Amino acid sequence: MGRYKEAYAALDRAFQLQDSLSRKQKVDVTLELESKYQTEKKEQEIALLNTEKELVEQQKTNQRNLLLGGIGITSMIGIFLFVQYRNRKRTNDKLRELDRLKSNFFANISHEFRTPLTLIMGPVEQRLSSENISPEDRQDLEMIDRNSRRLLNLVDQLLDLSRLESGKYQIRAVEGDLGRTIRTQAEGFQYLASRRNIEFEITVEDLEKAWFDRDVIEKVMANLLSNALKYTNSGGGVSLRASRNGNKAVLSVRNTALTLDPKNLEKLFERFYQADSHTEGAGIGLSLVRELVQACHGSVQIKALDESTFQIIAEFPVAKEAFKAEEIADRSAEGAVAPVRKATIDPGPGDAFEEFTEIDERPIILVAEDNTDVRQLLRNNFSKEYKVIEAGDGKRGTEIALERVPDLIISDIMMPEVDGLTLCQTLKSDERTSHIPIILLTARAGEEDQYKGLSTGADAYVTKPFKIKTLNTRVSHLIDSRKALRERYSQEVILRPKDIAITSLDELFLERVQKVLDNRLTESSFSIQEFSEAVAMSRMQLHRKLKALTGLSASEFVRSQRLKLAADLLRKSDANVSHIGYEVGFNDPSYFAKCFKEAYGVSPTEFSKKSS
Repeated sequence: MGRYKEAYAALDRAFQLQDSLSRKQKVDVTLELESKYQTEKKEQEIALLNTEKELVEQQKTNQRNLLLGGIGITSMIGIFLFVQYRNRKRTNDKLRELDRLKSNFFANISHEFRTPLTLIMGPVEQRLSSENISPEDRQDLEMIDRNSRRLLNLVDQLLDLSRLESGKYQIRAVEGDLGRTIRTQAEGFQYLASRRNIEFEITVEDLEKAWFDRDVIEKVMANLLSNALKYTNSGGGVSLRASRNGNKAVLSVRNTALTLDPKNLEKLFERFYQADSHTEGAGIGLSLVRELVQACHGSVQIKALDESTFQIIAEFPVAKEAFKAEEIADRSAEGAVAPVRKATIDPGPGDAFEEFTEIDERPIILVAEDNTDVRQLLRNNFSKEYKVIEAGDGKRGTEIALERVPDLIISDIMMPEVDGLTLCQTLKSDERTSHIPIILLTARAGEEDQYKGLSTGADAYVTKPFKIKTLNTRVSHLIDSRKALRERYSQEVILRPKDIAITSLDELFLERVQKVLDNRLTESSFSIQEFSEAVAMSRMQLHRKLKALTGLSASEFVRSQRLKLAADLLRKSDANVSHIGYEVGFNDPSYFAKCFKEAYGVSPTEFSKKSS
């Protein structure tokens, strides 16, 4: 058509459109690829996050499994340890129970030994104190006394071993001259050594200002020297040496003994070991020595110096720092007891009341003891100064005490039916007998047993075998102290329960008595029978109770109260003397004047004038 310019322009336009379309297509492809890339990238990120999440969850699962496993293992270990602890606790409880039973066994055996020892040593002591015995009899009695004390020593050794094993042996260290204590103990064996033709050498160096338990040292010395002399043949020798090594004391005992085998030396410290069947003794002495020395934080050993010479060396501290605080004894002295003046009360003449009197005015002692010989010993000892009534067991003793209301009771602890502790607790909690002093007599010498006995209200605790003089002193002191309270009452114008009462029950009793007298004292017809019924006691019980607390019988007590009331009225009133006599309950004015003069030393008229 010849239109070249238009054709060229159309072609150029076509190329432009084609380029535009091509660019648009490239942009679309690019956007599509970018979208695919972003999508794949996000999918990868999501996959990565999912993987990380799965790893975290797996880690948490592993941790939870580990925690549960740890808890499970810990629980199993805890259960195992608990079972072990429970089994061990049961074992320890059984062992403690066995120790307790063994301690009780030794205590009971001790009781069985100490009772016959009391029956032996008491009469022997009395006979030896007499000058009217022949030399032959004295020699026999001294032999009995010596062997009785030896048996008592064996019993004490068994008890000491029992206390050491149970951990109840208490060390009481004091400062003193250890050398003098050792020398004194050793010199006591010189006579035995000379009798057996044994040379006995004692060397004690300066051991002043040493801390030690005197009882332990005495027991250690006695056992070491007695064993040394026991194993030494006639013509041999024993030497004792005591010295100081720094803060320790060294005690050495050397002896010649042909009968001992050096191979068996260590067995000497075993309990109940005996070198041969002919050896005397029970074989507990050296065992006790080792236990006692170890309890004092020391050590003991035995060695053979040659074929026939043996040496025991005991070392123990003598410095205060070596002992615990509870092992240091309190040396504070107890206050001296002032002598008690005895009160004497003269019975007045009879009045309108029925007199409750006894011909024998000696104090009554009740002895509650299941052993007939012990009762006989106590009866023979006290029958000269006191009236003695007896009971074979605690039940009967309680009944007699409530019926007779004695002035003092001596009771054994270990008795059939009712023991002494129950008897003491029963009587101390009864208003009729709460004032009666009670002495517990027993073979149990431990501090714990004494605390238990005294906690029931007992006034004294005496262990068997006891000294007759010691028991007499305690009985006399307790009875005299009650008499002092009665004398104090006799000086009072009116009844003051708190000043007179021994226990709270006595105070309540006296307060009840005072209330009865406040209501009935001035009634001339008021009788002793009515008095006893008003206070819910029998006439005997009321008589004994008032006699113990005031020193007066029931009738004397009422008369005394009337006279004190009359004296008070004479001070405060100008009434006629006869009128006051009738007002306080006296029917006979002359008898009133006589009683008043006996009580106050002057007639009622003179008393009234002096008071005004």
